[in-house]
Amino acid sequence: MVLLILAGVSINLVVGQNGLINRAKEAAKNTALASLIDEVQTEIAAEQMKVKTMEFLNTDLKNVLDRYFDNVPESYYLKPDTVLKTKAEYGNYEIKLSEICSQDFSENDVTNCTTYTDKNGKKAPVPTGFTVSTVEGENLVDKGLVIKEDSTGNEYVWIPCAIDGSDKLQYKRTKWNVENDNDTEAWRDELTLNNSTMTDENINNDIITEIITQINDEFVSVKKYGGYYIGRYETGIESDSTVIKRNKEVCNKQSWLSAYNLAKKMGGGKGATTYLCSSYAWDTAINFIQNNGMTDYATSINGFNENWINQEVIDNDGKVIKEKGIGIRLLTGETEAKSNIFDMGGNAIEYTTELNIGAKDSIIFRGGSASMFLNSAGYRWDATYIQIITNETGFRITLFLK
Repeated sequence: MVLLILAGVSINLVVGQNGLINRAKEAAKNTALASLIDEVQTEIAAEQMKVKTMEFLNTDLKNVLDRYFDNVPESYYLKPDTVLKTKAEYGNYEIKLSEICSQDFSENDVTNCTTYTDKNGKKAPVPTGFTVSTVEGENLVDKGLVIKEDSTGNEYVWIPCAIDGSDKLQYKRTKWNVENDNDTEAWRDELTLNNSTMTDENINNDIITEIITQINDEFVSVKKYGGYYIGRYETGIESDSTVIKRNKEVCNKQSWLSAYNLAKKMGGGKGATTYLCSSYAWDTAINFIQNNGMTDYATSINGFNENWINQEVIDNDGKVIKEKGIGIRLLTGETEAKSNIFDMGGNAIEYTTELNIGAKDSIIFRGGSASMFLNSAGYRWDATYIQIITNETGFRITLFLK
């Protein structure tokens, strides 16, 4: 009997809950976990070295974490107490984010957006005060996700993109067809405007500084949220107010400065900021449209059901709503959408924040119009301030999450 008791004690010491085998397994697990944490931390350090003088953002951290963990939330939801679950090949551990890094997550304390996930598992941030469309074809992230502001009804389309050099659509300017008259090319990166010599008294140095700040803020927002929103329609008029809605008269009798100021006043609620569309946002949206099957939309007007004088416009039922040779401007949203965005090519030429200050022709326009300008969506051309034909002009607003 004594021998049996001793044998039982010995077995328990070896295989019991606190036995040698379980303790050995626990030690091995802890060693593997420590090794994994060390590997992740090394990877984070390597990525921090890559960005060098640039700030290592939570989006950069998420890119590393996604390699090791299955349930990493969007970067704007990361917190020190976020519990991460490792991928199966790394042992199915659960680790608090605070055990991995000491990144500052204070900017995530107040998150003025929610994350929308479509039926294909694609995600997009939706600012507080906005609702995703329930219309079929308007609720897919990769095809032009439409959101509507609850208080105003203004509509925007999500452009998923990146600035990290990945294989995603990049947030950048693209040079297509550019007018070159008066020996000045209508091509000027907004970030170079700080070295400009002012030739137009209506656009002062304070405005130039604002534009440069805007572009830099756009880059920060795109890096944090993975994209931006662009007005679904040319800006329209409703009861003397500017709106982004279907079936409205285009807000066309505006100077560049007026359009710039009206765009800022649109407002995006707590979670977002509105701007006059920049050249970066315009070009990236055109590339997004082209990537979704509208090849050559940047450089051609042929084959696109849009409002130029040399072609008819057909509605969704196949009915001709504007005949060829008639130069009338249509209401917003009457033509055919491209990735749920209307009229970046025809209907009204549009201002952006891109200016040709220092040249004789200082205002750069994009696209064409209903009666005079047979320009494609990617085309750039310029004119002097006093040459602007206000009946032909329009502008588009962008929405960037804070």
